[in-house]
Amino acid sequence: MKKVEIVVERTQLKKVTKLIDSCGAVGYTIFPNVDGKGTRGIREESINMLDVMQNAMIITVVSEENAMEIVEGLQDIFETYSGIVYVTDTQVVRKNHFEKK
Repeated sequence: MKKVEIVVERTQLKKVTKLIDSCGAVGYTIFPNVDGKGTRGIREESINMLDVMQNAMIITVVSEENAMEIVEGLQDIFETYSGIVYVTDTQVVRKNHFEKK
């Protein structure tokens, strides 16, 4: 299984979750406010009160094939908006919870 962690501008959150759903994920976890520093500078909720300037993190666990579909689908978003995606190998204790029925 692959864990896919996506940090994206909150304005793009619905688009990303729709992509994740369409790529076969059973579910995901959203952290609606994440701060950090990247190539576009510091992102802090206390500094940027507008949703436009805030980031969210979405985590999902999917098959390798589904993970690559998600990564490919994110390319269009990342051409215009800031964000990053991490894909790592992971083991899950209750694998049946991550498979579509």
